[in-house]
Amino acid sequence: MLDFKELDKDGNDFELLIRELIYNKGLEVYWSGKGPDGGKDLLCIERYQSCFKEFTRRWLVQCKHNAHSGKSVGISELGVIENSCGLYNADGYLLVCSTFPSATVVQTLEGIENNRKITTAFWDCRTLERQLLVPDNWSIVNMFFPNSSKQLGWQISKIDSYFWHANYKGNIFYFALRIGTNCDWYLKYIAERLDELRRLKLPQHHYIRLRAVYFDDKYSNFMLYLDYLIPQGTSEDNFKPSADVISFCNERIIDGTLYDVDLKIYEYNGGSDNFDLDHQSYYAYYIPNFKSGMEREKKGTFYYVFKDDTREFTEQIRKSAFNDLTDAFGKLPFIRILKASNANVENLARFSDNFSWEDTIKGSDFQIDNFFNAEIRFECNEFDELSELLSTFPTSVMQHFELEQHHIFLPDEGYDKDEDALYTLKIMVHPAIAISKLGFRKHLNQYMIEIKNSIVAFQEKNT
Repeated sequence: MLDFKELDKDGNDFELLIRELIYNKGLEVYWSGKGPDGGKDLLCIERYQSCFKEFTRRWLVQCKHNAHSGKSVGISELGVIENSCGLYNADGYLLVCSTFPSATVVQTLEGIENNRKITTAFWDCRTLERQLLVPDNWSIVNMFFPNSSKQLGWQISKIDSYFWHANYKGNIFYFALRIGTNCDWYLKYIAERLDELRRLKLPQHHYIRLRAVYFDDKYSNFMLYLDYLIPQGTSEDNFKPSADVISFCNERIIDGTLYDVDLKIYEYNGGSDNFDLDHQSYYAYYIPNFKSGMEREKKGTFYYVFKDDTREFTEQIRKSAFNDLTDAFGKLPFIRILKASNANVENLARFSDNFSWEDTIKGSDFQIDNFFNAEIRFECNEFDELSELLSTFPTSVMQHFELEQHHIFLPDEGYDKDEDALYTLKIMVHPAIAISKLGFRKHLNQYMIEIKNSIVAFQEKNT
């Protein structure tokens, strides 16, 4: 499953791989210096705690990378093992190879253990592969075997009844269900999102990683926890995510299922020896969030970039297109505007589960029934001209208008026949056209500009 030929022929990558693997086991490991074969051997300290005192064992670890030639490790490649162990005062010897040790090497190791009181062991490529493919070492696999990791299918490790550790094509993440106890049915949907994530085009040295998935199987909602990693020192001006990236990182409905995203942005130091795209520090602190579906706390310069930046909701953006539209509409000789109301999509955030909606409504200075459409109520006694005008307005599935006629019923008098020329023009953009409140506002403004242009053209034609 792992192709050891992905590691450089000189053996340096292989030695680093073994160092990381041993370190990941919680053992002390460091370079011993050049061994008798010219390579860098490793020393590993293993500690035992009895009821009375602590004992240690020093292991000399010798790494042999023959994957490119495919040859087994022969006795001539090892030098005199007893002398090497004596040089470093080691009472244990471990041979790690990316192929297999020869039969002579295995017999020699057994003889040393029986006669020299030096504990010996070896890891061949199959043993090494089994150790690397356990959940604790998935990040090491991604680091050293980028091509092999992309070929791996689903690897699932169950943590408890509702919580799993998963690895799919090199993407390591946690997965939690609200009430279910079997994650298998949902894996295909997560795979689709991961494959979509992999296709996103990012600037050089930018990375987006899935850290966790929470599925509320009571209400069919996914929460995707994403980290966006950018090089340390990146400025706001140089950080311009593409529309595809922004679309992925915001709330979407796909095949009737809601996908929401909890995005956290990190600056990283790529030159650090400790840098790892899937380091535990990105996961450990937020395990409770991953299990419960709660958002993580956000701080920093770049948080707003995938959400609506309130600084961009200027009065110019909110009102200019709407004011121009109402001005043009009011200049038509057969129209008398009674009331005009702009859309209020920017105020959606005021209606939160954490606050009383009654208090929000009482303190509002906007209409609460037209978040997604602009409305103009007017009087018109020339319906034929109005109809001709409306026929010039652009429409589509995602942006359209509606005309409502109003009839007045007075107390004790009933229907007032003199008041049957009242209308409301509603201008609407489907919410699905945008990925955010700011995006919706820009689409609605553009549609109002197109309608205003139609009104101006109609008036010029008929004057």
